[in-house]
Amino acid sequence: MRDLIFADDEDILILNGDLDVGDSTVQHQFDLLKSAPNDWLFAPEIGVNVESFLDSERTTQDLFRRIKFEFDRDGMTVDSIKIVRDDFYQGIISSDTIRINAYYQ
Repeated sequence: MRDLIFADDEDILILNGDLDVGDSTVQHQFDLLKSAPNDWLFAPEIGVNVESFLDSERTTQDLFRRIKFEFDRDGMTVDSIKIVRDDFYQGIISSDTIRINAYYQ
């Protein structure tokens, strides 16, 4: 999916005096993972809220189901989800800790 690209500090990326546009699939995935319900004014129901799964009684499978549900609802096909580093359980959430193979059709 093509959309505006944001810098690492989540500000709009400007290159050569113009807004940067490009493949935003990973950016959309990150936004869905970190967003909690009610974070988005016009779509209050969306969001995995991955941080809420840390130090909770919910299982990894609960997290995977929630990710798949939210990504499916956003129009992505999810092929696989894996936690690849123990850092996740220590509260460090990044593309190095959770690997999601998903794409827009």
